[in-house]
Amino acid sequence: MEYKINEINYLSDKKANVITELKGIDFERLDVEKILDEKNVDNKLIKELFSNLSKEEMVEIFQMDETEAEEIVIKKFLPHLIEVILEEIDRVKTYRVDKIELELDKINGKWEITKEN
Repeated sequence: MEYKINEINYLSDKKANVITELKGIDFERLDVEKILDEKNVDNKLIKELFSNLSKEEMVEIFQMDETEAEEIVIKKFLPHLIEVILEEIDRVKTYRVDKIELELDKINGKWEITKEN
């Protein structure tokens, strides 16, 4: 995330308005499903799961009810899934820029944000 201060308006020696720009990843426009489909993540995750499980663990998973099995699979695959998504987010670089107006007050000698407009 990047911050850029565009304007500072001092209202007094203890009060100021600051207009900033905040640039960050636009998660609303990021299509995670598309990323996962393009990377064929489902098949990779299944392959990785079974390659990392012992024979005993596989037997145990197949004997569990569906909810328990899903929980185990999610715990095992979540780190890999997060890694894939973060790599794609870094590659895609879909950004959004928002302007934010802040009200600052000087409290005990330090400027503190007291209101966001």
